[in-house]
Amino acid sequence: MRPVASIGAVHYKGSLIMADYSCPSCSHAFSVPDWLKAEIKCPKCAAKAVSAAPGTSTAPQPIATRSDSKDRPTTAGPSAPTPPIATAPAARPEVPRASLDAPTIAATTTTSQPTAPTAPFGKWLLGRNKIAIFGILGALGCLIGAILGEIYWQGTYVPPPAPTPDAVCLLIDCSDSMGMNDGTAIIDRNQPRKLNEVKRAAKLFGPQLSRLSDKAQPGAKPTSETNTSETDLKNNRIAVVSFGTLANTARHLTGDLSMVESAIDGISLAGGTNMSDGLRTALEEIQESKLIRTIVLFTDGQPTVPAGGLTNVVSSDEERLRLEARAKSDTLATAEDCRKKGVRIIAIATGDADVAFLKEVAGVNARRDEDARKKEDVATNQPDLAGLVIPTTDGDFAKSFEKAAQEIRPPMIGSQATADSQSRTLLRVGIWTALLALGLSLALIAGQNLYVGRTILSATEGSKGALGGIAAGFVAGAAGQLLFVPFGESPTLQDAGRIIGWAVLGALVGRGMAFFVPNLAPRRALAGGAAGGAIGAICFLAFAGPLGDTFGRLLGAAILGAAIGLLVAIIESAFRKAWLEISYGPKEIVTVNLGDLPVAIGSDSKACAVFAMGAPAIAVRYSIAGAEIQCEEVAAERTLTVRPGDQRKVGNVTVTVCAAK
Repeated sequence: MRPVASIGAVHYKGSLIMADYSCPSCSHAFSVPDWLKAEIKCPKCAAKAVSAAPGTSTAPQPIATRSDSKDRPTTAGPSAPTPPIATAPAARPEVPRASLDAPTIAATTTTSQPTAPTAPFGKWLLGRNKIAIFGILGALGCLIGAILGEIYWQGTYVPPPAPTPDAVCLLIDCSDSMGMNDGTAIIDRNQPRKLNEVKRAAKLFGPQLSRLSDKAQPGAKPTSETNTSETDLKNNRIAVVSFGTLANTARHLTGDLSMVESAIDGISLAGGTNMSDGLRTALEEIQESKLIRTIVLFTDGQPTVPAGGLTNVVSSDEERLRLEARAKSDTLATAEDCRKKGVRIIAIATGDADVAFLKEVAGVNARRDEDARKKEDVATNQPDLAGLVIPTTDGDFAKSFEKAAQEIRPPMIGSQATADSQSRTLLRVGIWTALLALGLSLALIAGQNLYVGRTILSATEGSKGALGGIAAGFVAGAAGQLLFVPFGESPTLQDAGRIIGWAVLGALVGRGMAFFVPNLAPRRALAGGAAGGAIGAICFLAFAGPLGDTFGRLLGAAILGAAIGLLVAIIESAFRKAWLEISYGPKEIVTVNLGDLPVAIGSDSKACAVFAMGAPAIAVRYSIAGAEIQCEEVAAERTLTVRPGDQRKVGNVTVTVCAAK
């Protein structure tokens, strides 16, 4: 017999459950109703209370088994053997309602109790704010996943082939109309304001093309955005041709920017508008180059001089109209010849320029003639020859030349920045996001376990979380990429595609957490995860660009993980109807939602949602059945209907039932 108030057995007396006790002073055995929670005294030596030893419960504890007799009390004494243990009777009384002062449930053996190997960090998390825990661990898990993803991304990066440089001819209209100021017919040859503005804008074209070429080179450092004194065109070449009544080559193809600028400065007004000869001269300057060839045409009017120039003075309106019609026809024929030789035309139109006519000149709807390209031995990477017309106004000439440079050397986006095929890019993006989701899923599962004092991550949980996270991440990444690709020309739609992809990631991770967080509603977890993913994606896009590719993506990933973790935890607490408060100490209180899925509490950290040291392997299970909260005492094989406020000691924790008002 133990030196404290020992436990005999539990038996039935009518409809009452009787608990058997043995007095440590006089060894007298007696029974009292199980619901009696007052201080119990021995009926034989009533002056001495039956008390527990230091460190144990303040009241005798009923054993987790029943006697084989309904009415016979179990006898005990100094030499009495331990009463036999039998299974419960076949007929059980009606389920009783529990008192608010429920008994302590502890292990009935003296063998060592299993413990959850909680790390010091886990002990620090025990009882902390769950929303903060999920936010912090979500950010940390996503960050670790993103670091692994960056290692994979950089390790599988295949740089694109070095782009072929450009050969560009700047073809500038210097007809007398370029000297008319303020919309008047007066030609100011000393200060032709429009021509001077065009010359200033044209001199900015070379540096802009160099900067864009720098950005297209893998690993190259871009030229300063404000540096216009560069003399190196980065393997590009520029020629300068002007045209009035006649065409004039101001500078042959050169890589020296200073020579280009000097040629532009030397352009002056020169009569009519012989656009056909201008195009022909420009074509002759660049047609032999093996670079990507483009003519950038700036004009403020329509052709008035046919090919070859004027041979006689125009004496009548009829003759003038005939010459203008011929000039247009010659211009269109020369433009078509340019395309046949693989030269693209970009026109900048201002003033009285006929935009519709210039679209025909530029061949806006044209496509590369593969047979002609092969016959002319044009560079194999020549882009399609559909041209472009850029309308402009006074004061915006510089922006128009800049737009022309961007059209010639567009910045690479998405998979264009690598030599990857679309399928390989899809695979790389899917694996990157899979690693992100892997870190996030495992971090949130570990956070849930540490929060309730369980093992940080079991092998089963780790494998399920890893597989689920990888699958969710790959699906989300592939979805985002598939939505991204069709909108290559629209940054807004590209960003929308990314946000949808991250929302899918958050939704799938949130739904997966419903398997690990007791009674987390799957649909609400999915919605919360999706909202967190969308919010995180917006922050991701806000930081990924300004802070640079790698650092921006890492910071954005951390924000994404924090948002998903926060929203999942907020959803869990916002919509719960009943829950348990598990107290490990004055400041160590955790909450676990109640629902259809039973919440087990005990010392078996693998089988229980909440770990309680010193309790049976599975001591109690709480669940909601209909409108009632039920507590199943596993060892006693009984189920009680409990009310909010019901409290009981299970091992080293105190469990309190709570419900929303």
